[in-house]
Amino acid sequence: MVQLNRAASREKVSRALREIDRMLEDEELVTIADLVERTGLSRAFFYNNKKVNQAVERARDLQQGRKFVKPQQVILDQAMEQQILMLKKHLGDLQEENAGLMKELEELREENMDLQMEIDSLRVENESLKEDSWQREMLRMSHNP
Repeated sequence: MVQLNRAASREKVSRALREIDRMLEDEELVTIADLVERTGLSRAFFYNNKKVNQAVERARDLQQGRKFVKPQQVILDQAMEQQILMLKKHLGDLQEENAGLMKELEELREENMDLQMEIDSLRVENESLKEDSWQREMLRMSHNP
């Protein structure tokens, strides 16, 4: 039984050390949280096992002062850049459409003003015709009593 526990412990240590080495080779920041996620081992294991804890500290010393970016972050950043480019293009298209609509609106306003002036002119002419018609009717009635 003791031998089985020792073998399981050695396997856990080996798994943890392999993952630390893999992260160093891949130039990924070595963190306990990432190690826990990748190995399935507990946080306590990484803090309590002396050999593994020393390997984590050695990795941190090697990586000290270096800037790391997670691969997922690179992919997300690229996707965001693509999204930004698409949105900028869409914005440009909308601005172009808006400029065309503004020009069309100005033309319609001018046409509306012309039509309003024509309506006003027709109203004046209509009133004049009514007045003429009324006067003719009055003249006709005054000649035909």
